[in-house]
Amino acid sequence: MKCISINKNIRLKNISVVNIEETEISKELDIPSFDFIIISGGDGAVRRSIERLHALKIEEIPKVVINPAGTFNVLFHTINSKKLSKIIHKLQNEEEMVIKKQDYYSINQKDIFIFSAGNSLDVLYVTLSELFRISFLSKSKMRYFLSFLFLMPVILAALPLFLFSKNYYFIFMFTKLRINKFFNINFFLNGELKVDLKHANNLMQLDGDLIIIKDRFISIAKAGNIDIVVG
Repeated sequence: MKCISINKNIRLKNISVVNIEETEISKELDIPSFDFIIISGGDGAVRRSIERLHALKIEEIPKVVINPAGTFNVLFHTINSKKLSKIIHKLQNEEEMVIKKQDYYSINQKDIFIFSAGNSLDVLYVTLSELFRISFLSKSKMRYFLSFLFLMPVILAALPLFLFSKNYYFIFMFTKLRINKFFNINFFLNGELKVDLKHANNLMQLDGDLIIIKDRFISIAKAGNIDIVVG
């Protein structure tokens, strides 16, 4: 059995492990020959790793194991994944795995996200949360709470404007709501979502990562799926 570990050096008994950083994902690794990929990090690290794997255009991405090392780890908790130690125990003993198929999406067939994307108040929230990544707040959930408190007046004042604007959007896939859409907030993505951003070089957040989208017109659609080992 062969495994790739991304962002953390791991040694496993009876399993051959190749340790790399997410920036080292490339065709030279012969990704399809591996049985599993362990991704250590938060939601952003998982997103960036999947984006790089998707860019390789391989037929099938090996099964993914998430080792949560971020602040919130939304994806890990939402899919109810077991801890890495329990999954490794199953791997080493060749026990049956519980697999969850997870869709991921692309913007203009390039930038990948799994559960969240937007260019509205979420960008402001993520930006302020990143600015609070200082001192004891750097690894604390408190910085997200403080960001929300600071932005509360802005959210209350600006939310109606964003909701009715055709140039802004927000997507959040993990919800128990039975509606697909509320104004320009999307809880499910069926087919293709097209947005005219009115200008180029737009700041957006994808699964908590801040990126620049250079295009004015964007198309958002399902790009593929991965098998995540959850237990």
